[in-house]
Amino acid sequence: LILMHDDLDMTLGNWKLVKGSGPKVHNGVNSVREQLGSSEFWYARMGVDDRNGDRSEDPAAYVLRPVASSNVSLVHEMMVLVVDAV
Repeated sequence: LILMHDDLDMTLGNWKLVKGSGPKVHNGVNSVREQLGSSEFWYARMGVDDRNGDRSEDPAAYVLRPVASSNVSLVHEMMVLVVDAV
């Protein structure tokens, strides 16, 4: 299992693969851990933070809004790199 997920602790376009240690606060990731009864799987952490230091927006609202059109190609490139790495 390789879980690809958004990560607000990483700048948009950055990513990394880790095993057994994903974010502590992430509803989607926590749900997968709960269903599997384990956190021993691969995580593809994909950075989505393009807030340029502005932390005034609620993080949950930020990650649920559509990707800005100016960032779509960067997100696509990041996803291709992650899939190629896997």
